[in-house]
Amino acid sequence: GLGTQAAVTNHGDLYMWGRNRQGCLGLHTDEDRYFPMKVPIGGRVTHVSLGCDHSAAVVKPWMS
Repeated sequence: GLGTQAAVTNHGDLYMWGRNRQGCLGLHTDEDRYFPMKVPIGGRVTHVSLGCDHSAAVVKPWMS
């Protein structure tokens, strides 16, 4: 992403930070974040992709 970073932990938790253009960090706000914040997502993240004005994640249910 353009000024946006993401990290996925070994447990499938997604953390994002940086420029939050139109809420693309997924943190239910449009404020920029300068430190990693855990994204409230209903499953285990396996992949994440960042673009200029969007973010996308592949998520599997916690039970599988």
